[in-house]
Amino acid sequence: MNGLVYVNDDDDNLFKQYHLPLAYNSTIKHVSCGFYHTIIITSDDGIFVMGRNDEGQLGIINKTNQKKFIEIEKPLEMKDLKMSSCGSYFTQVLTNDGKIFGTGRGKEGQLGTGRLVNVEEFTMCPSDVFDTPVVQINCSQLNTVCVTKSGKVYHCGHILHLEDKGPEYVASFRLLPITDPIQTASVGMDNVLCKTMDGLLYLYDGAKNVVMHVSTGTEFVESFSCSFRRNLILTSSQQLYQMIDYRKKRIKKFKRNHIKHMFSDLSPHDLFVTDNDEIKKRSHNYDSITNLHLPKHNNHTVVMGSTGYNHSVIITGQITIHIHDKAYQDVKIKFYS
Repeated sequence: MNGLVYVNDDDDNLFKQYHLPLAYNSTIKHVSCGFYHTIIITSDDGIFVMGRNDEGQLGIINKTNQKKFIEIEKPLEMKDLKMSSCGSYFTQVLTNDGKIFGTGRGKEGQLGTGRLVNVEEFTMCPSDVFDTPVVQINCSQLNTVCVTKSGKVYHCGHILHLEDKGPEYVASFRLLPITDPIQTASVGMDNVLCKTMDGLLYLYDGAKNVVMHVSTGTEFVESFSCSFRRNLILTSSQQLYQMIDYRKKRIKKFKRNHIKHMFSDLSPHDLFVTDNDEIKKRSHNYDSITNLHLPKHNNHTVVMGSTGYNHSVIITGQITIHIHDKAYQDVKIKFYS
């Protein structure tokens, strides 16, 4: 079957169509965007990549950029794939048995290989540092966090704003001092937001090496994201919160509600999907809202998505891929160069 890819690199707000070749009965399992690249995992363990490859982030040794999706070869032990997560110029893939495979930029330790070096093809991260198998991973610009089956949180990468010490590079995964069992985690530039099995939120401040509780009152946290210098929280009542200054525990509640999905990974904008599948993009700097549009013939429900620096990917219920690729403000770096 074919997935449909929609790309926009002009000033309009319409997704345009490309094709992704999928094997018979194969479906899209997970999608993740880096700054200028996209990774898609399929149900038959396929990995499709597109975008820039200057740091090896696509897992292709020759470092050639890809203007369309291609399926790559992967190591034999890289099978039964669960999910992927992209950093700015690197990619991490997690298998169902808890193995992590990474490729791309690793000079700040973000690949967790134990070495401060780049990798040009998917390489397995040492697993003996974890107490139990890894069940979830998440990447930011220069960091990776993972959650193990026992609820422990581990981190590797670049710790910013360390007082009197300057930057610190952590090349091997280290255990964070969070005592409650964690279900999911998201990493930002210098902090990690974690949700416990009971639905409580904790924030780890990497600069000060402290853990603090985050409260949304009586509302249950549905999803959350540490993204481009901001943290977003979506509750089960479809209310959106943004942490203005997490060190002061200030949380702003937005008037906009009825949001069922939010995608805010590595971009300076946020993508929201409403109950009736309207797609809205919010600029981080100006808090302005822009409506994005799928082709008129597409009336399927949005099921997953991801955002890069100046492109966004939406996947609908018919396993259709829609990519919105647009320069953000004065950033004129073309995605598919």
